[in-house]
Amino acid sequence: MAAEYLRQLRHVDETAESTAALDHDGFKPYRDAARWWTAKSQHAPANVASEPAYPPERLWAGVANCSGQMALLPLAAVFPGKPVAAYEATYAIDFLDSDRAVDFCAAINSGIAEVLSDRHNDSDPNTRKQTLIQTDPYHYTDIPFTDRPFAQWLGRGRQWAESADRDPRQLFEKLEQDGKPHYWWDAHFTFVVPLAIMHLCRDDPCRIGRRRQHELHAACNASRPSSSRTNIDSEAIASLETKRQWIDIAREWIRHTP
Repeated sequence: MAAEYLRQLRHVDETAESTAALDHDGFKPYRDAARWWTAKSQHAPANVASEPAYPPERLWAGVANCSGQMALLPLAAVFPGKPVAAYEATYAIDFLDSDRAVDFCAAINSGIAEVLSDRHNDSDPNTRKQTLIQTDPYHYTDIPFTDRPFAQWLGRGRQWAESADRDPRQLFEKLEQDGKPHYWWDAHFTFVVPLAIMHLCRDDPCRIGRRRQHELHAACNASRPSSSRTNIDSEAIASLETKRQWIDIAREWIRHTP
């Protein structure tokens, strides 16, 4: 995988300056780390020694970020129903992350691998989430005098969702204030936010509480002239359960919004 980062991006438009700048600036730190890895491999490109090579721990000045979460989550699909194997495979190749972010990314992949198992299609969401914590082949939880950061942040996200009274605004305020993101791409923040939102939705994002649906419907109708309001019954909205129905309603709202 490191060798792939040493390949130049295939630009749709070779003259696009913005794409070239992204290729040069955005991927340079990864290429520098990739050269460090490939320099120790027999598959190293011939010109690897002539380019800068720095240890992966140097990436983004050591900030634990979401690089692995952006690049490596598809790896979980290779290990359906095998969370430990997914964790270990992710951990082994994740040169994109520093320190605890590697554990974060590997743990997320363990959860995805478990969800992809047929035996968990109808299981309790809380049971599935336990996989994220219990899959710990390198025994982070056994380290003395500290707690596993991944489990800490997972618990905090759930606590904030429960204390938000099913109000997304309250949850977002708690995430920003108590989540303490130094950067918006901090490793803990990028996985706590979606998991907290899932918990707020009772693990079914296609359903919103009846009270929230009524408020949303009222707000949408109040924001435009009565002649352009959609003729959608609030009780009917509350009974919707499929993504397709929600998409159709969203399109209807958008179409009638001035």
